[in-house]
Amino acid sequence: MAPDRADLLAGLFAERIQRRLGLGYVRISPQVLEMFSRYHWPGNVRELENVLSRAILKASREIAKGDIVIVQPIHLGHDFESASQSAGLFSPQKMVSFAEDRNFRDAVIEFKKTYIQRALAKHNGNWAAAARTLGMHRSNLHNLAGRLGLRKPSN
Repeated sequence: MAPDRADLLAGLFAERIQRRLGLGYVRISPQVLEMFSRYHWPGNVRELENVLSRAILKASREIAKGDIVIVQPIHLGHDFESASQSAGLFSPQKMVSFAEDRNFRDAVIEFKKTYIQRALAKHNGNWAAAARTLGMHRSNLHNLAGRLGLRKPSN
């Protein structure tokens, strides 16, 4: 399957799975779409549908009925991670080149931003729920997000 078609097919399959499971809207994160477009897909279209179906089921367990289901990389599971490692998506060479691109402080800041954004996406922008997931007080999360430029600092 051509990588540029993975995005289109993922959207089509997400709609079908959404209707079949009776879910609210289903969204696929840009990170997941990027992973899909770079993956080789040896099982072709059926493999994409199966991976996406499992991911949507996992993502839908974490939300209230009727809320937007957002498929994140964490929902893809170990099967896809193992397969994508063999396809070179998470190769040690890419990790080394990532470390060479920035210093440790910048890498830590980027990790914090990504971690907070994923928690917010998981809880559909609910800061209190994201703070609980991250194991921190909501006001501390707001302050940290402000320092990281993810939100306007509170006055």
